Amino acid sequence: MGVLQQSYRIRLASNTIARIIEAVANMTASPKSGNAPLVVAFDGTGSSGTNNADLKEYQWDFGDGVTATTTTPTTTHTYTVVATRKASLVVKDIYNIVSDPFYLTINVGGTQPPEEEYSTFTLDLADMALKYKRLKETTASPPTASYPEYVTALAALKARIGNNSPKVSTLSSNTLTRINYNLTLKPDTYNNSAINYGLSTTKRNAYTLPPYWWPRRVNTTTGTYDSSKSYNEAGAIVGNGEPYVKRDGIVNPETSIYKDAGYIQQIAADVLTLGVYFYYSSDQSYANKAVALLKSFFTSTTTGMMPHSKFIEVIKGNVDWKGYGSSSGFVATEVLTDIADSFQLLRIRGASALDDVFETAMLQWITDFWGYMTKEFTSKPATTDVENYIHWKKLWDPTSSSGIYYNYNNIRTLYTLQVCTFAVLTGKKQWAIDHINKYVKDVGSTKGLISRQFEVVTRTGTNGVSETFCDQPLELSRTRPWTYSCKNLTGWLQLCQLAQYLGMDLANYVSPGGSSIKKAINGMLFYTENTSVFPKLDNGKPISDPVLYDLFDSRARLASGLWPNDAALQTRIKNI
Repeated sequence: MGVLQQSYRIRLASNTIARIIEAVANMTASPKSGNAPLVVAFDGTGSSGTNNADLKEYQWDFGDGVTATTTTPTTTHTYTVVATRKASLVVKDIYNIVSDPFYLTINVGGTQPPEEEYSTFTLDLADMALKYKRLKETTASPPTASYPEYVTALAALKARIGNNSPKVSTLSSNTLTRINYNLTLKPDTYNNSAINYGLSTTKRNAYTLPPYWWPRRVNTTTGTYDSSKSYNEAGAIVGNGEPYVKRDGIVNPETSIYKDAGYIQQIAADVLTLGVYFYYSSDQSYANKAVALLKSFFTSTTTGMMPHSKFIEVIKGNVDWKGYGSSSGFVATEVLTDIADSFQLLRIRGASALDDVFETAMLQWITDFWGYMTKEFTSKPATTDVENYIHWKKLWDPTSSSGIYYNYNNIRTLYTLQVCTFAVLTGKKQWAIDHINKYVKDVGSTKGLISRQFEVVTRTGTNGVSETFCDQPLELSRTRPWTYSCKNLTGWLQLCQLAQYLGMDLANYVSPGGSSIKKAINGMLFYTENTSVFPKLDNGKPISDPVLYDLFDSRARLASGLWPNDAALQTRIKNI
């Protein structure tokens, strides 16, 4: 990094230093306003790649819940709902460098046709579905009585969604025609070099690298290690770059070579989408596709992912982890809770594609994965028993926060959400209750996760008024403090919902020291109202940046459902 946070490249041939021009998205729209249905032509030809490299992907978000990815810089979109939309464009160049978003506002006017009224509900479809997540029952209808404020809206939503509606038609043409996920599709080469899967002996083992770990490089002038050099910069790697070193908040593009992280993310997103739409439309085609994907990715004995995370987030060359994945890998599987939720939606609504053989196999996969995540050891294995030693280290090693039970940041939150969700789904409800009581809440003088994560502080706003709430110091220490504070609270809010099903009021729990999830939510709301007071920049950007500011919006709406009778909290959330 150089002056004004710019990146620079040393050109050895000419003995000069040149500034790296980062990928930049730019677009125009015509027209920007008009009555619905409004057809808008978007043009991103003004975008550019890193140092003017060619662009290979244009990622469009039209602001109304619809997205598209193209290889050309132009596209069109029809807005059917009267509203003001914030469209955005992100571009990716041939080096897989992704730009920051470029935003445009589209004003859609006119009188909204009655038949399109359902669209105002579909925008919140996933959030509403969260109210029915984390269920154990296999045949009973969802407990709508527990959430009376949603009953009317959900009934209206289901009545309005049909197979001919624009939203469902779009999903059908895009999601249902996707190829089946199959691990044999994993690429074997990258830039004409064989991919090294380390100790993994089968492609059924998910294998990923941690995003923030980079190969070691040297400064060609001083001959010393230089952490500022980028992965794509030519030359200067120390040997094979091992052992890799951490650059927090900066993604190493090399991680994209190993596709399994993306596969896991995409399968979870697709199956959840299909499950939610099946639940509300009763269209078996969505369920059929969801079950086919689940079979291919999880229960197939030839293509299914093995139920463990042994090789997830392998730090290359790290002597402590000996070629196996570290405990940070538990955050990479956070989306598997969506798989569990999707599976339940299919069971609750009665998907015809489900059968006893598949259900048994799917539940066994989840049971085995939960067993891997929660294995207890009577003693520390010998270091010569490498696989068991690393397994113990990932869970129980107290040194340097190696073990997840001695790690207290967002990774531990998402680990807790996973193991409790899987426990409930597989019939171990009491285990989940005991786990929350033992590790989340304070027990005597032993602090629980809430006390360790949330620190009571008093801050003064820009209006001179002081407020007491909870900060998240472990997330504030990161280079992306706002991003990780939002991520951490997402896990907590979902855990609060699960606790409700377990008969526990975790949302209103206050530790003896005054720490609570609700106070942390109020802290984030305080910062959205006083953006300049937030203690740190997020990767060099203030939280008033539109992308960062909007990160908390969906979390706030989820929080709204947990404290429906807190008028002050509801008002603050509405004002975001």
